[in-house]
Amino acid sequence: MRFAREALRSFPYEVVILDRMLPDGDGVELIRFCQQQGLLNRFLVLSAMDQLNDKLTGLNLGADDYVTKPFEPQELLARIRAAMRHPLQAVEHIITVGQLRYDSQSHNVFLRDQLFLLSRRELAIMGLLMKRANRVIAREAIEQAVYSFDDEITSNTLESHMSRLRKKLTQADTGVTIQTVRGVGYLLKAL
Repeated sequence: MRFAREALRSFPYEVVILDRMLPDGDGVELIRFCQQQGLLNRFLVLSAMDQLNDKLTGLNLGADDYVTKPFEPQELLARIRAAMRHPLQAVEHIITVGQLRYDSQSHNVFLRDQLFLLSRRELAIMGLLMKRANRVIAREAIEQAVYSFDDEITSNTLESHMSRLRKKLTQADTGVTIQTVRGVGYLLKAL
């Protein structure tokens, strides 16, 4: 991985294709490396690791796409072209809304420099809401991002998580509120 890190530091690649199973580590570590170094790259993971958790790990760490082996070369080329259509942008990894700060690298929420304790689901919802603060996020988009295919979700599962999250935000005087936009989704904004 040392040579790959040096290559990424010295040359701006349009798209980096990497495998999860490298002889000297997991290829997604290169995504973390680039994020820590402030290097802008598009990453396409090409791997035999085809379980849902494997894919989610790669995508959640910053891969633009994840293709499993075996693959069709035409599909890989199409996915490379699709990745290249998205402009490279510097991503701010600390997001502040009200009294809360969200660190998208560590996936933690802080209230006045103290770790704000949330359940795993609440943290996933909060991270998504903070990344898109002041914009309505569709209910379906939140459910897809927070719950896996194996999760049994009823019609009020998300509402239950939102209710508990709102209560914690109010009790801790965070300076933020989650509004329900009827028939659409949710909106996080500073008070």
